[in-house]
Amino acid sequence: MFRALRYRQEIKFRHDCFANAIGAADYRNAHRLESNDKVWSPLDYVVCEGGEQDTNRDEAKRNIASIYCLIGSLTPEQAAKQKEKVIHDLTKQGFDDAEELFKEIFPEG
Repeated sequence: MFRALRYRQEIKFRHDCFANAIGAADYRNAHRLESNDKVWSPLDYVVCEGGEQDTNRDEAKRNIASIYCLIGSLTPEQAAKQKEKVIHDLTKQGFDDAEELFKEIFPEG
């Protein structure tokens, strides 16, 4: 039970930090000196408790987060279809917990 509560606390903390991370990433990207400098994502600023980073999982999270604008402009039925498509695609890519992965980015979705 402690692990579940700790995990819930970690997710809430990352969601609370995400708005600030968007601003930090935008600022940092706007002030890059050269075009080949790293492009920062808000997820680069979100703290994770796990020590080892899974780059495929991080990339999947970035891809899920990138559809935020798309889902916001769709009707609820279209958004539900898009969500199912994304979860299906993630499952095909080998993410057995695709729905949980989606809920980490869109907790109410």
